[in-house]
Amino acid sequence: MIIKTLYGTNQNYKVFITVPHGSSGETFFARFPNFWDFFENQTEKDLFYRYIRIEQDFGAKQLAHSFARELQSRSPDISSVVIENDYPRAIIDGGRQRTHAIRTFTPKRILEVYLEEFMEIHDGSLAQIRSEMATAKRLKCIGVDVHTMASYSPVFSSHNGKMREDYNCLEEYVEEYVHAAKKGGSLRHLDLITEDGHNTQLSNFDLAREFGESLKSDFALSWNTPYAALPHFMMNEYLTELAGLAVDVPKHLLCQNSLAHFDLEDVQLSTAKIQKIAKLMADAVENFIKKPS
Repeated sequence: MIIKTLYGTNQNYKVFITVPHGSSGETFFARFPNFWDFFENQTEKDLFYRYIRIEQDFGAKQLAHSFARELQSRSPDISSVVIENDYPRAIIDGGRQRTHAIRTFTPKRILEVYLEEFMEIHDGSLAQIRSEMATAKRLKCIGVDVHTMASYSPVFSSHNGKMREDYNCLEEYVEEYVHAAKKGGSLRHLDLITEDGHNTQLSNFDLAREFGESLKSDFALSWNTPYAALPHFMMNEYLTELAGLAVDVPKHLLCQNSLAHFDLEDVQLSTAKIQKIAKLMADAVENFIKKPS
């Protein structure tokens, strides 16, 4: 369940763009039409749907495609490929290695029936991505892993800062994210991910510097905060195999409303804001590629 889109006429593309968590799940739920029958009532369904929505990297695929189009329009010789996982990360996380793929906020009664098929989806998609990545490595591509995230870090005060993934905790998990600002959660900045969480640099240093220089003129940046390329994240593998980095954008930076009126459950995307970030990302890549060696 992978979507591949090539931008440009040059098959020897130079930029390999991954979007692990951008799917809303339509294709997935068409494949499992009885999924919702396992919930006991509409209230349970509504809660799980809320969870799916806040877990989706809303705006990530729009940003990735805008970024690729921008590169194509300004530099026809810089072709790009966009690789998207087309299933909801709330259930199967295509941005994680196999050992961490299944999200256990999904009710056990569903996993008991579908676990094997869910793992087949995960394994099959990662096999396809790794095949595509091998081609990208041969072509000496830049890799850019694109994510979006909740704009505030949840506090999880009743769980010492970290909540166990369990269906019985799902309502609290959702509420902590949705109301994180009111509960004292910290505002997140645009995160450039270059390290493995243990101070080991994985990203290409010069590319990371170009991204930092390009984006810092318009945005407050963080580095590897709140997320880093931990070993069980696929971004760790992407950054190890390719010269690249991951970009994680707080959702309010891509939406129409101001931060004061931001609603994690109702993100209305702004084309202009998406294009602004895409152009700055394209600036960084173009500068990196065309810089004299």
